[in-house]
Amino acid sequence: MIVTVDSALNGTSVTKQVSCSYQLNAVRGAADSVGLTLAMVNKNLAMVSKNDVAQQPFAAFKGACFHLDLMRDIELTNEATGEISADIAAREATPPRAYNRYGNGRFGFFCDVPANFRSQRAPDNGDGFGYTSPDGRAQVICFGRNNLGVAGNTAIGSTSARQEFEQQLASHRSQGDSITYQALVGDSITVSGISSNGEIYFERILWGHGSVDTMNWTYLRSLQGQLQDAVEHSANTFRPGDLDSPH
Repeated sequence: MIVTVDSALNGTSVTKQVSCSYQLNAVRGAADSVGLTLAMVNKNLAMVSKNDVAQQPFAAFKGACFHLDLMRDIELTNEATGEISADIAAREATPPRAYNRYGNGRFGFFCDVPANFRSQRAPDNGDGFGYTSPDGRAQVICFGRNNLGVAGNTAIGSTSARQEFEQQLASHRSQGDSITYQALVGDSITVSGISSNGEIYFERILWGHGSVDTMNWTYLRSLQGQLQDAVEHSANTFRPGDLDSPH
């Protein structure tokens, strides 16, 4: 099948040209065939592929003209496959983000929250924010507070990360919460367990002389396997603001 160039290229945005493996020049065809036999078509090469030598067209008139018969099909196929693959990749939907990162303007901390969690009403003093899962069975709250312990008010502040750590443990015990994990690493505090109402809680506290930033997760025990990765991600990516200063 022979078509015009305009017809073949109609609707295309990218074109590629390759030489046809057939030709009508009998002298050129005979010379190339002899050269192929003697491996002398190209003086710089010891061997030459048959596809590099044009063939006589007589077989083309025995039936329809297909790429396998007439053209350097491998070259064209590679070009076409590459374009198709690029087009498919461009059409594939970008996967939704698993988390959204939120920053607090007052205390300057950053907290990653599952992207499908819904925002709660922010407090008027701008100390933090809260997000709830679509079914309302899990929530994460990130907030900051000024550390008044350095000013002598240890009832609502602390003079060291160790003191803050001990205060948090005592607070949970006084509320009837069980503590299944506790850790103090530098100025980073982690406490988790089962609260008095049967929910799982997880706290990551970043202590400073001027302020303290906290991330707090609470969720039903039945969701532990489902939310474990999200809790770990939020804890590992929780970033404090300027903890040396009050805000």
